[in-house]
Amino acid sequence: RAVLFQSLVHGNEPLGLLALLHTAAALSAGSSLHRMKKLLDTSQDISSLELVFFPVVNVDAYQLNLNAFKRYGEYGCRRTNMRNICPTVAEDEAGSCPYIPDQGIDINRNFPADLKLSDFEVECPAPSECCSVNPGPGAFSEPETRAIRDTVHKFHVSAAISFHSQAFERQSILLYPYASPVEHDMDLQEKERFQSWGRAMEPRTGIYSVGDPFGALGYRASGTAMDWMYSSENVTVFVLESASPCGNRWCDVKKYGSRMKSSARMYARSGVILVELVLGAPPQSHFWSATAAFLIVLALLAAWLSDGRIHGLLLRLIRSATRNRDDVSGKHVRIEMQRML
Repeated sequence: RAVLFQSLVHGNEPLGLLALLHTAAALSAGSSLHRMKKLLDTSQDISSLELVFFPVVNVDAYQLNLNAFKRYGEYGCRRTNMRNICPTVAEDEAGSCPYIPDQGIDINRNFPADLKLSDFEVECPAPSECCSVNPGPGAFSEPETRAIRDTVHKFHVSAAISFHSQAFERQSILLYPYASPVEHDMDLQEKERFQSWGRAMEPRTGIYSVGDPFGALGYRASGTAMDWMYSSENVTVFVLESASPCGNRWCDVKKYGSRMKSSARMYARSGVILVELVLGAPPQSHFWSATAAFLIVLALLAAWLSDGRIHGLLLRLIRSATRNRDDVSGKHVRIEMQRML
């Protein structure tokens, strides 16, 4: 089993890179390793699980953005890769990010899943025109796209999450297939699995809106990596569109560094939970755990009014819930309630 983590498919979304790096750190921590070992079958060891990290997919555009920030003070102006497709742009100008921000191919529109170049005619009059979502001359025409394809094949990836970031300070969005404008009838049981996994991957209740791109964002897109992984390679794949702490995809580290790191640590929890789900952990909704905890506390407070001895039990349950959310609706609470009764 292999789980793929990737970021910076678009060169101006470094918040995704931070989330990926914090995911790697969280998964290498002793507590995560212990949890993963417990979830593995007794006949397997931790080496049977492969975690594949692809941190900078769009290397050239990311480097261009870094250089442009140092030289011009521009914040992440290049989304696409570095292919020079604009017929009126000279080679030296093509690398000048502040002036030609949409010159290149959108890597996340260059996969063969329902790829129809005609779908892009509204924003891209022709494959040789500059636009922010140019799909390129054909599927897998770009080296970055082929690199993702080869990684999925080489490691036999069974699950994946791609970290992206939005240009808005709105709710983060966890997406699952399909993004395509072509109608796909996903099996109801399969859709429920994506929904339950997506809810379980929330760091806490209300952080994410979970759904397909049209339901969650109101847009569709052809040729995405997510649709290709799922439809052609049978990969359970999610895309996390994280909210921006600064109202832009590229934030000033000096001003927003602490918020960026805090958000990245929170999003890393989603990657950790995805690995646990792949290993067989049951999906658990934070909503129902929080609801169960709330109802239990209400019941104990009511009992406290008639019996002062409940005070100690209430404190123990609250401490237990803080330490481990599984205890809130699990065996520990049932045992404590039986003792009280």
